[in-house]
Amino acid sequence: DTPTDTGTGRCSDCDPADLPHGFVVEGLSPILSLSWQIYTRHLGLCLVATAVDLGSTLLSVIVVLIPALLCISTINFVSPVLALALCFLVLILGGVVTLSATTVGHYRFFLSLVRDQPIEFSDMLRFDQYVGRMAVGSTIFWSFVVVGLMAGILPGLLILVFLWPYGRLIVDRDLGVAESFSEAFRLTTENSATSFFLFVIYALVLLGSNSIPLLGFFFAVPLMAVVHSVAYQSFLKLPFPFAPQGLSEFWGRKKLA
Repeated sequence: DTPTDTGTGRCSDCDPADLPHGFVVEGLSPILSLSWQIYTRHLGLCLVATAVDLGSTLLSVIVVLIPALLCISTINFVSPVLALALCFLVLILGGVVTLSATTVGHYRFFLSLVRDQPIEFSDMLRFDQYVGRMAVGSTIFWSFVVVGLMAGILPGLLILVFLWPYGRLIVDRDLGVAESFSEAFRLTTENSATSFFLFVIYALVLLGSNSIPLLGFFFAVPLMAVVHSVAYQSFLKLPFPFAPQGLSEFWGRKKLA
């Protein structure tokens, strides 16, 4: 039987690499080339998506601050310690949940972009079943990163290098938190050199963007979102509807029969 594409970039009854049409991109150079091709082709969409991300983040801050301030206002009716504790609890839980919702929309948009699927900006603001898992996963991930950095920097950096795809796996593959970490580690260890250089490039791009405050951020964030989405697709050996321009077969481009 001919393998079928579910419309999400996933194969419903076969290995993803067996999808009948498209190009599988392998290796750092093809990933960067295809990412730049997609980014420049859809620069306007990328900038709008970044503006939506920023706007939803600012709105989230306001939404979380209101109940937090209400908790502070109860200081005349309850003990100050309890009022402050409630305030911090609301800030932490509300911040994690709302930022996770923004992250889910961010991942969903850029995965659709690199797969050349229809773009709906409303999907970036949809609160769905992935938000809870993203909140738990992000809390665990960044807690490990912080502890790792405090323990000697290297452990924290290794977590950033080897577990970064977990969020996309939650959104794209509908995995649980533990499964997403396990699968992320498997994918990155199979592509360890590429993962390491992606981290280095990400750090350099963000540092370089600081030379142009705010404007640099607006261009750098969507660029790296495209790069990581292309890398994620590449690690899963899922085909792209188009190939990197100017790359020979020896650079990692493989056309599917």
